[in-house]
Amino acid sequence: MREKHFDPEADSEESFAICALLHDICKAGFYKPGTRNVKNPQTGVWEKKPYYTIDDSYPYGHGEKSVFLVERFMRLKTSEAIAIRWHMGG
Repeated sequence: MREKHFDPEADSEESFAICALLHDICKAGFYKPGTRNVKNPQTGVWEKKPYYTIDDSYPYGHGEKSVFLVERFMRLKTSEAIAIRWHMGG
């Protein structure tokens, strides 16, 4: 991916690292551990199993939320914000 999208003349190693490390920061605190009841097929007994629930306390788009959260702590270049915003395609 780096070879395909990284232009050493226009992009810095720092920008590439920022986008790679922070593009999914919106997932921090998004999944909460819990349990759910699942029927054991061998015994027919209901058992508690670990399960993750979604706690979307700030319902904003995936890429948009990552840009918003990063920019609360550091300023992104326009190209970095666009890369993070559209990292899922679109």
